Amino acid sequence: MSGIWRQTLNTGSSTEAELVGIDDALKHVMWGMYFIQAHGFDIKKNILMQDNKWTILMVNNGRFSCTKITKHIRNRYFLIEDKVGRGEVVIQYCPTNDMWADINTKPLQGGLFYRLRTRLMGISESYHDDLEHENTHPDLLPQEVHKCGVSDEKKEILQKAGEIRDLLAMAKTITPPATRNTQTAVAALLLMKLMTKRTESSSHCRSVLEDKGFAQRTVRK
Repeated sequence: MSGIWRQTLNTGSSTEAELVGIDDALKHVMWGMYFIQAHGFDIKKNILMQDNKWTILMVNNGRFSCTKITKHIRNRYFLIEDKVGRGEVVIQYCPTNDMWADINTKPLQGGLFYRLRTRLMGISESYHDDLEHENTHPDLLPQEVHKCGVSDEKKEILQKAGEIRDLLAMAKTITPPATRNTQTAVAALLLMKLMTKRTESSSHCRSVLEDKGFAQRTVRK
């Protein structure tokens, strides 16, 4: 079983953080074992993976493996020692690169990402989304109902705004300052008029567009 929990306790080292994380997950691990046993199934080994070797020593030996930097940890976080002593849980070392749950919590990249994705999803390590999309029949691909969240009216406004921006950029390089300011003001008025026609529901947009100084501020920018 695998799970993700956010720690709310500040810790002073990675070893302490791992021990606190084990204590947070232990109740779920034990409940899962008791639940399975209640249905008549026998669990030979209840394995808990850990990639911190110092934490493993503290789990197996308790405070006998604590040092100066870990002797402050409270006894409540050593419940796992009792469970290990009773044989209900077995701590097993697992290298960090083999912790397949890290793909859900860390921004993995490269070969490690593809390897852990293979274990998580049961696909080939050489799986590539674009290649699979090209090799799949169009009828078998998922149909996208909403390809774009922008309406046609907003697309037209953005297109007009882009055309006006291109005209302004062209005029900025070939026209004198006086003519340039006039063209900028005209373009700003055209844009304001276009957006006013398309605005019907938003009171905030109307209040901005009806501002008489809108064109003047645009010219100054």
